[in-house]
Amino acid sequence: MDLLPILDLLVSAILYGFGFFSLIYLGFLKKGATKSRPWIGQLDHMACVLFAFTGWLVLGMALWAANTIQQGESQPLQNEEDYLFGYFYYAMVGIRFIISQLFWIRRLRQHTWFRAIIGLFLVVSYENLIVFITPLHRDYLPISIESFLLEIWIFRLKQVGVFLLVLFPLFLLRQAWKKRTAG
Repeated sequence: MDLLPILDLLVSAILYGFGFFSLIYLGFLKKGATKSRPWIGQLDHMACVLFAFTGWLVLGMALWAANTIQQGESQPLQNEEDYLFGYFYYAMVGIRFIISQLFWIRRLRQHTWFRAIIGLFLVVSYENLIVFITPLHRDYLPISIESFLLEIWIFRLKQVGVFLLVLFPLFLLRQAWKKRTAG
């Protein structure tokens, strides 16, 4: 069984979920809710750590895919356009990796505009735009557009759910570890 598609779904869910979480967190930050509820700030810290480690996972998956192609286990690139698009893929991987590693820096992580831009970048990334715009082509029937848009929203909610399913156990483990080492 190939693990790469499963990891790709997990990574895309974490990236989209973190972007969505960042935008929601900025709303809490603006209303001052983090001062009265310190667990929101701790949850945000854990989300940033998860996002930073996901950047390493993105880089590892890209290297794994490149190694698979190089060893001839995958379909070789057929023409020059395939090579050109390959560069764009690695540019996207590099940008995601660099952005995720910037979240180790506390000042950047707490900067409102930086968080908003990164959150919007992750929620409205190139792949998400392609998935959203494709059914708007003239060959699609209007009835299929409505059902497809509903499927997109359900898929996005599932991605946020996967992100929260990964985040909350890590957050609870961190809280339990803090209680155990403090007491």
